[in-house]
Amino acid sequence: MIGKFKCVLVLTILFWNCIDVDGYQNDYQLLLKDNGPVTTGSNITLNATIVDSKGICVKGSLTFRYEDDAFPRHILSTTIKNCVAIFYIPFGTTIGASSYRYLVEVSLELIPFIKRPIASGRGELTVTENLNGQLLLFQNNTNIIKHSPQTTYVSSSIETLQKVKLNDADFEYLNKSNSFITVYWFIDCIYQGNTTNFTFSTNYTKSDIQHEVLSIVVADIDKNKTSTALAPPVVTATVSPNMSTITSTISDTTVVSNISASTMDVTATTSTVVTTTTTTTTSPSKMYAKFPLSVIDSTYTSECQQKKHIDLLLSVVQLENQQKYGYFSQTIFVKDPIKNVKIQGNVWIQEGEMLNLQVSCNGSGPFRYCAHYVQGPYNVTGNEVCPSEKNLILCQMQFFHYLREPTNYTLVVITANDVSKIVTPIGINIYKVKKQPQISVIVVPVTFSSIAVIIIVFGIAYYFQNRSRYMVEVADFDFANNSDMECKTFRERLRDAISQAINRTQDYSEYDGSEEQIGSLAAPQNQKYGSMQ
Repeated sequence: MIGKFKCVLVLTILFWNCIDVDGYQNDYQLLLKDNGPVTTGSNITLNATIVDSKGICVKGSLTFRYEDDAFPRHILSTTIKNCVAIFYIPFGTTIGASSYRYLVEVSLELIPFIKRPIASGRGELTVTENLNGQLLLFQNNTNIIKHSPQTTYVSSSIETLQKVKLNDADFEYLNKSNSFITVYWFIDCIYQGNTTNFTFSTNYTKSDIQHEVLSIVVADIDKNKTSTALAPPVVTATVSPNMSTITSTISDTTVVSNISASTMDVTATTSTVVTTTTTTTTSPSKMYAKFPLSVIDSTYTSECQQKKHIDLLLSVVQLENQQKYGYFSQTIFVKDPIKNVKIQGNVWIQEGEMLNLQVSCNGSGPFRYCAHYVQGPYNVTGNEVCPSEKNLILCQMQFFHYLREPTNYTLVVITANDVSKIVTPIGINIYKVKKQPQISVIVVPVTFSSIAVIIIVFGIAYYFQNRSRYMVEVADFDFANNSDMECKTFRERLRDAISQAINRTQDYSEYDGSEEQIGSLAAPQNQKYGSMQ
């Protein structure tokens, strides 16, 4: 019998040494997720999930072991036939606030009583003395997205709701410890009031001003009514095959981790929880009060920046030993939303002409915009997004575009700044006109042609009417015999005419006017009628 046992032991050792442990571990991945940071007195929930290289949940008998460096140290272990294990690690007020390192190891059972480590993971748990959470800002029931790690922009025309949201573990701790919670609100180091419902409403009316919002949560813990809970070290899980999600239910909180399409749905079942509670109170989240409304005109100054949060708290409340505090702040910058969008230009355009529109608006810059053309009417949905945006310092945009077809178009302009977005549809009508020749093209040529014809007709008529005035009739009173006529050349006739003209001048100069000399002025001989002599 002893010989057989030794033989099995030797074979097991040889089999163990033949396996490449490092290569075997590389085939698996351990996913760790916790709900930290938490305040002292709360429980940290650690979710450990083991998957293979394809992201599929590992099957078989698995042993999960947890160990940290807290004092006293937490050492937890469980063996389950599931790939998901949930550890609840209590950190009481006696342990103290710090960062604790932990190690989780997973072993797979190869054969009965023989296990092989397949994966391990390390992490850090953060435990704080103060409460943990965040300060959220809402406008129009929408959580404002932070535009930078330091500053959040708010609109000057919308009421701003400030709300403190504690971590689930801290909130559960305060609820179980029967705490009375009061939230003190400061804006630019000026005390605004206190609430018990974690909310505060404010109107920031002046734009381009920075403010510092501070909320201090004070929880009065009744140590005579605190509850004592012995949390189970581990939550095991049951497997539901043919599912695609791993779901682990932890108390009132559901943690969902998507592994892959071929993983299984694991619904966690908790072991017995031993809880001793003397009295119960209403959860602080169920305390409703009327939201106070405050209009803020102050400014965040350097003097306020130097003040410590504890000094502001001491100015309005007296501190006690059995109290927990939480300090949550947010820097905001107030801006005006986009408004008064104006459109200049002609939206009724003749076919063939260019569209020329100018769009302007008011608000706090810088601005972003994009535009596109849609044929026909367009209904604004409010979900419009810009595939690519252009940046502007001033809200002034100009659009030039040529639209071919004579129909109706819509220019959709999406304009946005850090606090608002406006979608402006602009209807455009392209009309077609029947082409007709202009009046000047017909009237001017016809008029001038008619004038030219009239001038020509009157010119011809005037010429024929006055032609007789310029005709000279010459009479020849030489009744001599035609046989005396002599034929002379032109030169001879010219010479005779000149000499005759000279002689005739002499004859007239000698005439004294008596009738006797008239007869002596007879025509010269040999001068024919019609001749130039």
